[in-house]
Amino acid sequence: MFVGTNAFMAINAAVSFGELRASLAGLAYCCPIDHCNPADCPLFLLRKLPPADRLLWFDSLDNGDVQFLAAYHCVCMNLKRTKRPAILRARFRRQPA
Repeated sequence: MFVGTNAFMAINAAVSFGELRASLAGLAYCCPIDHCNPADCPLFLLRKLPPADRLLWFDSLDNGDVQFLAAYHCVCMNLKRTKRPAILRARFRRQPA
């Protein structure tokens, strides 16, 4: 089991398995932070499949798989949110005055 999954599920204890699965289904289409398909995402190859195949794959996930994706997404999202301000500051510094 992915380290951090228990912590994520404890935070979201009120969320049912079906609700968690439904909230993560959008990840099969794109990254909600960058609105793209980052190559380092575990869903990179999935997003290249036709939409019907993506949903079939997603529907086949068991509870452990859904928990892993939820935890991975939570960590990734937080990393991107904390990195983004630093990246934007660096870009603005490089622009000529």
